[in-house]
Amino acid sequence: MTTMRGHRGRKLNLKPKLLIVPGTLEETGLELLNAERNAAGATNVWKGTATLHVENRLTLI
Repeated sequence: MTTMRGHRGRKLNLKPKLLIVPGTLEETGLELLNAERNAAGATNVWKGTATLHVENRLTLI
């Protein structure tokens, strides 16, 4: 999203602050946003970058 461009090619500078997940992925979302390290053991660059919002109306396809 940070590279999106708008009208006339101008950068929009969007910085998402909300991660929306279905109820079935709540635990995964929490892990993504709160874990110090990812599954590979590397530093989690997504830690603390957004707020988790669980939307039960979403479904997995």
